[in-house]
Amino acid sequence: MSVQSFDNLTLLLQMMQATRNLAKNMRDNATTWIAMANAQNPDVATLGAFLHDAAASYSGILSKAKTWVTNNNTQATAAVNLIGATLADLNSYTMPLQTAATNLAAADVSTYAAIITASNAVLTSVTGPASIFGS
Repeated sequence: MSVQSFDNLTLLLQMMQATRNLAKNMRDNATTWIAMANAQNPDVATLGAFLHDAAASYSGILSKAKTWVTNNNTQATAAVNLIGATLADLNSYTMPLQTAATNLAAADVSTYAAIITASNAVLTSVTGPASIFGS
C-alpha cells in the first residue's frame, strides 16, 4: 500500500468514526433529555438550552466535516473509493444527522412535553450506528 493510500485509509477511518460517534452521541443525548424531562430536572429553560446548544454543536461538527470534504474533494473521494463508496454515499449517511440537528435547533423546547417530542424526533431520524458490541 502506498503512503497516499494509507493516508486515504486513515482519513476514511476518521470520517467513519466521526459520523458514527456523532450519531451515537445524538441518540444518547436524546435518551438522556427524555429521562431529564420525565424527571422534570433541571428546569425546563435549562434543559431546553441543552437541546439547542447540542443542535448548534452537531451542526458545527457537520459543517466542519463538509467544508473539509469540499476543500479536499480529491482526497476525500479517494478515501471513500477504498471501500467502493462515493461521497454521495457518505452524504446519504450524514444528511439525516444534519436534518435532525436543524430540526432540533428549531424545535419548541418550552415545555417538558415539547422536549420529549423533540428528543423522540432525534431518535426516530438518527439511526444508531452498527456495532458488534450492541448499542
